Amino acid sequence: MKDNLIQDNNKVGSISVVIPAYNAQEFVAEAIRSALSQKLKPKEIIVVDDGSNDNTAEVVKSFSEVKYIYKTHSGVSSARNLGIENSGSEWIAFLDSDDIWKPGHLERLAQIINKYGLVWACSGMQLQGQGSENFIFSDKWKRLFLHGELFDNFFAAFACGAPFILSGMLIKKKALEEKGLFNVSFETNEDFDLFFKIASGYRRIGFAWPAAILRRKHKKSSSHGKAMNALVLLKENSGLIKENSYFLPTARFLAERAVAESLEKKDKKIIHVLLHDYKRLLGFWLPIAFLISVTPKSFSPFLYFIRTASLKVKRIWKSNRQI
Repeated sequence: MKDNLIQDNNKVGSISVVIPAYNAQEFVAEAIRSALSQKLKPKEIIVVDDGSNDNTAEVVKSFSEVKYIYKTHSGVSSARNLGIENSGSEWIAFLDSDDIWKPGHLERLAQIINKYGLVWACSGMQLQGQGSENFIFSDKWKRLFLHGELFDNFFAAFACGAPFILSGMLIKKKALEEKGLFNVSFETNEDFDLFFKIASGYRRIGFAWPAAILRRKHKKSSSHGKAMNALVLLKENSGLIKENSYFLPTARFLAERAVAESLEKKDKKIIHVLLHDYKRLLGFWLPIAFLISVTPKSFSPFLYFIRTASLKVKRIWKSNRQI
């Protein structure tokens, strides 16, 4: 499959920043200030108020440089889509209302995009707030990191735990429009779904590290308490399994995550779907999935133990193969 990126000589031009906000009075001002303080100045900053019932509007309107759009509450995906549709730039930078950019974020991404002719690039993130001290990223992705600023295959990097985050993304508007923007039917992981669709045509992605995005973890966050619904993501993007061989690492990762989610939710329906439709993706986890399917729910702690032990065995097996 040809990578579309090779055919394009993309250069970053005008940038619109899109910030969706819902009851964000506590955080949105700091997010806006971080966008205004960029070394590479955006053409415009658009805040889409998704029907807030606090003082979000007053806070946003205190910034004369910001374009404010109000809509009735219907979710973050529709808010982002409205911001994109009302933007007047060639490039879109996303920023959640409770995240913060460091001053060199946009400038660094533009440098990487211009150097390699990409349609998208992302800055890494660091976490701050409740539970962040217990959050540990896998560093397996670093072995795929080319020249300290590029991944040749987004899907492989994603499957290895690369910390892609929507607030770190700078994406060409035409690429977003080509892939249909955000799926408004998704309650969570709408960002991952869009990433997969963009990567299906543009697998190379720039990546700026060390992190330039500060993500604040708190109870009001739109992602607080929401786990990845791996099976939904797998179903929505199942067509890529046949169409795009690069998607396979991510498909296997999602299947493994779905096994874990079936245990967390005590939902055997997930396992039955995996065994029926995605058996070949399970690989190492196929016997574990089968065991879950025939084991009573009361044995869930025992199955957790088996899964944890299996992970350790898998890691030891992989490390021995690399010696």
